[in-house]
Amino acid sequence: MAGAGCGTGNETGNETGNESGSWTLGFEPLKDGDLAAIEEQLGRRPRNVVGVAYRCRFGRPAVIVNSPLVAVDRPSGMASPACAEWVPLPTVFWLTCPYLVAAVGELESRGLVRQFTKEIGSDPELAAKLQQAHSEYAAFRQALIPSLPEEAQEFLVVHPHIQEVLARSGIGGACDHSSLKCLHMHLAHFLAGGDNPAGELVAGYLTREGVDLAGDPSCRAEENSTSSTE
Repeated sequence: MAGAGCGTGNETGNETGNESGSWTLGFEPLKDGDLAAIEEQLGRRPRNVVGVAYRCRFGRPAVIVNSPLVAVDRPSGMASPACAEWVPLPTVFWLTCPYLVAAVGELESRGLVRQFTKEIGSDPELAAKLQQAHSEYAAFRQALIPSLPEEAQEFLVVHPHIQEVLARSGIGGACDHSSLKCLHMHLAHFLAGGDNPAGELVAGYLTREGVDLAGDPSCRAEENSTSSTE
């Protein structure tokens, strides 16, 4: 896959790094056709997508970046302030590539979540890297907040406990930073440029099993089929 991270170089339009400058996460603004592609991948209309962190070799979004707050419709007749129409979305990096989503799902069905959790937990260096990955993820999420709409930022002022959740929760909103919640989330973070040992394990495992992280030829066939019907 071509795009930010995974040794391909980060050429995205928005970047965030830690104080030491040892990692950089970034994303590029949505291009024409991205939302339609993401809707096709997810099977639903995407909400509050702010950019693309990783693309396959065919140029399609593979990892998207979500806003940490999502606007929701208030029930009809609900008398509440405007700041009540936002909910937190801790998962900022979202794996959308159907090919990779299915491949990672297969790993999870074989018990790899538990295996990777045990492997990382038994290695102090990997465990420390996982803790740092959670901190990196939270810092990136925090860096998105100043670009939120004014109403969303007002919501955080009125609801400081939500701000605390966004600031302290790790990858995918995880509270327990010692165990893995979802391999899809860790791979998404890794592909976006994160120094994530769990995501790196997933990527290595998939590669050894013949899964092409750059995109399967069937993806090109699907893209051509979609283009021909437009």
